[in-house]
Amino acid sequence: MIQKTKNKLFYPVVIISFITIALLGSGFIFTEAQGSSSGSVTATVTINPLSLKLRNSPRSPIVAKDFSLRTTIDNTGSVDLINAEAEIFLPAGFKLVAGQDQTQLLGTLSGNRKKRANWNILAASSGDYIITVEVSATDSLSGQPVSQVASTLITVRDKPGNVVAAFLSFISNIFR
Repeated sequence: MIQKTKNKLFYPVVIISFITIALLGSGFIFTEAQGSSSGSVTATVTINPLSLKLRNSPRSPIVAKDFSLRTTIDNTGSVDLINAEAEIFLPAGFKLVAGQDQTQLLGTLSGNRKKRANWNILAASSGDYIITVEVSATDSLSGQPVSQVASTLITVRDKPGNVVAAFLSFISNIFR
């Protein structure tokens, strides 16, 4: 005969696990969980203080003409983040303008402050592409790593033709 036993820690641990998965997808960082013989579970959840905004200029870059990608990094927490760095990930056919590094060292991101990272980029062909930036740092109080990733869709256009020449050609064709 098989006897069923019920583990008092099973259900709280399962519930905490599901909550953790939901929170991780929402920008929270699950840092610690402990169970006790009394059946209680304690969890520590930290809110990720990093927020990123990406903006390219011009809005629709042109093939073989450099454009800039500006990343605004916002530390929405009150604690300083140290050893911060921003890294850009480019699609095939894109390259950074000479003299720029893929990773920019940002130093300390003070609490409730913003910093910017900028890259100048060249695209080899037209089309829709995704550029990704990851910012990582260390919480100065807890020593825990903190990171945030953001992506943006960029539409690269072909080189524009000579608009004046095209217009004059159109007008001359009307009067023929």
